[in-house]
Amino acid sequence: ITYLTSSFAKENDRTIGDVLKRMPGIEVDKDGKIKYQGASINKFYVEGSDLLGGKYGIATNGISHEDIGAVEVMENHQPMQVLRGISFSDQAAINLRLKEGAKSTWIVNGDVGGGFSENPKGALWQSQLFAMMAAQDYQGITTLKSNNTGTDISRELTDYLLDKRNTDLSTYINAALPSTSNLENNRVLFNRSHLFSTNHLWKLRSSEVKAQIDYLNNRLTSSSASRTTYFLADGNRTIEEERRGKEHSDRLTGKFIIEANQADYFLNNTLNTELQWDRLDISMSGTMPNAEQVRNPNYYVSNGLRCIRKFGNHFLVTFVSQNDLESSPQRLSVDYLSAEAPQKQAVQSVDDRAFFTDEHAEFGVSLRRVFMSVETGVTGYLREMESTKTNYLLLYATPKFEYQRGKLTMILSYPITYYRFFLSDAAWPTNLNRSIFGRGTSGNASPRFNLRLRPLPRLLLSVSAGLRQSPMDLHDIYGGEIMSDYRTFSRGIGEFHLNKAQSLSFYGSYSQPSRGFFANVSASRNWSRTPYRLSQNITDACFIYTDYTAAKSLTMTSLVSGRVSKTLDFIDGNFAIGANYMDTQRALFSQGKNTDTGMSSFGINFTLTGNISSVLGWSYRLDLSDSRMSLNNIKAHSTRQAEHSALLVILPQKPFRVELAGEYYHNEVQVGKFKDAAICDAKAIYTLSKRLELMLAVTNLCNKKGYGHTTYSMISHTESMRELRSREILLTLHLK
Repeated sequence: ITYLTSSFAKENDRTIGDVLKRMPGIEVDKDGKIKYQGASINKFYVEGSDLLGGKYGIATNGISHEDIGAVEVMENHQPMQVLRGISFSDQAAINLRLKEGAKSTWIVNGDVGGGFSENPKGALWQSQLFAMMAAQDYQGITTLKSNNTGTDISRELTDYLLDKRNTDLSTYINAALPSTSNLENNRVLFNRSHLFSTNHLWKLRSSEVKAQIDYLNNRLTSSSASRTTYFLADGNRTIEEERRGKEHSDRLTGKFIIEANQADYFLNNTLNTELQWDRLDISMSGTMPNAEQVRNPNYYVSNGLRCIRKFGNHFLVTFVSQNDLESSPQRLSVDYLSAEAPQKQAVQSVDDRAFFTDEHAEFGVSLRRVFMSVETGVTGYLREMESTKTNYLLLYATPKFEYQRGKLTMILSYPITYYRFFLSDAAWPTNLNRSIFGRGTSGNASPRFNLRLRPLPRLLLSVSAGLRQSPMDLHDIYGGEIMSDYRTFSRGIGEFHLNKAQSLSFYGSYSQPSRGFFANVSASRNWSRTPYRLSQNITDACFIYTDYTAAKSLTMTSLVSGRVSKTLDFIDGNFAIGANYMDTQRALFSQGKNTDTGMSSFGINFTLTGNISSVLGWSYRLDLSDSRMSLNNIKAHSTRQAEHSALLVILPQKPFRVELAGEYYHNEVQVGKFKDAAICDAKAIYTLSKRLELMLAVTNLCNKKGYGHTTYSMISHTESMRELRSREILLTLHLK
């Protein structure tokens, strides 16, 4: 499907990301992640080359839409040529096609601006420089950004296609700056941010070499007031907090890739390094005044090698080698300032490190409509946290069967695994002592089935089901207690066990691209069974202690979501409506008593854009949400929220343009009691030349000072008041 950029771009758009949000079938989340028909894309190309990998936010927030001729959506995209026609994909890819004048030349845009603010009081700055070259044998993107205006540039370094780390170390210390509910991030982000990113791709005769280096320096400050009520069988507990905090973060990443993607073979070697240093200082007043200091560096390096070779038209051989190393030393220091505190100072240190290796081979054969394969390999995991060791050796084999005939595709996989555990502080249950492999050995199978049907060319139906038996999270095994913040202490699980889970899901999509109509719906149900339950106890002094109690536990989660979008030619615009529902039911022990808890949420979002000739353009979005909490099957509390956001673009006469924008929040802070807030912005833009614009922006015109909202967890609710950025004035010169 090809979208002509000129058909969707508007006068106030700057980047291709602004235009993508308006294209039917394409969804851009608030964090920048792109979905097509409700599913995440699996590749983002520029002129057919994968320069950025999952960091495509750099491109969507940097490339001017005026340099893009068309956006291509490739459905059922298989990125590896050697697997095309053999292994099937239900994900799409996006490819940006440059205009002829933008090829084989450096494309440069950017801006520089300054102003002042009342809160944070002082001078403002915002600057950025974006440079791109897309030639036949080379591509490169380099960007520099710096601001203290509340723009979160750290999101651009998020890799949306990256799976979680295989080492998967946990953050045991959870002290953090206060978070917000549904408020736009630029309203509450008191930042000083600097970003440098450079990405290069060289095309050789039959392969590509890529290098990516990123550096981010971030300083965030925050202040808030909150009141948290815990609903307990022996009486509620209330904690009041007023906190001010400052967080410093430095992040340096480097990725080096060699890839050959040919019709008869595929080769990829990726070396990845991520270094991060986080420092957090929080001062607290209220129920338990204190001062917290957190130091949380993280060091990670990995190397992955994948080689696929096709022999003739029927046989495939794959070799994979993955090795990851991670170290996460964490430290928390708390100075208690109250005379009633049981101690004056507490210090918690956690030194967590792990090494992961996976070596496997896969043999496959393609016979007309059938593809059969067997993957066999060995995985090793070595982890140490202080004196606790949680190591394992895994042998596995995964037979896989894929069948395609006309409109039907069927996939069945049956992973069979054998674990050998080496745990220093686990009490082994008897059911793991009977294997011929010895104490600490477990074997299981986890089949998964997927059926896809296309009864019509533009209609897709898919059903998936799976059973899984897997080891518990080994990071929950440790001795003693860990202090995660100034009032929360946790104890690990003392007995190793296996978790069991079942899942059932459905997905459907329908589209008529020529009419600009796209619709999708998905639903899933998951059951997770464990032989333990989370136990939480809160003392009269409001200290929270969590551990695990031996008792069967069932967690059930239901998810439903859907979206419909359509172009509206009569107003030169489009509309989209989406809905989502989530429900989680689980049991835990609270104050020593069994408590059945339930959390559910329902949300609807609606967007509408349009234009009246070339003089007036608008966009409107409505977000409605309803969150409910129940205890022991009795409705305890609920909260409703509504957010209206609108943009009005007025072009009285070129070269002038005026933009009026704002949000209106209607939030339930107590039962039947709502709090309203309106925040408005205004911009005046003057076009100096074909490539230069001068913009004067005033944000938070009404100078709103604070924002209140309510959130829920399994047995508590929190009423918060968050400080907002005040009225700000910024003058910016933009180079197109």
